[in-house]
Amino acid sequence: SERRMLSAAAQAWLAKTRSHFVDGAEVPAQSGGTIDVVFPGTGRVFTAIPAGNAADIDLAVRTARRAFKE
Repeated sequence: SERRMLSAAAQAWLAKTRSHFVDGAEVPAQSGGTIDVVFPGTGRVFTAIPAGNAADIDLAVRTARRAFKE
């Protein structure tokens, strides 16, 4: 498997559930969905990332605007 080529630390990081990083914190995708990341050498799924949507973008933009006002 592709993960055997990685360090133990990298494998552990990939095994964790990923989230968006908004306003200094990990925030799960509001849809709860994920997108598969495919290893190009084999075409197999390597890991998954959160599937952001308009609601996730709105949250990120609101918090960024607030940060610039502070």
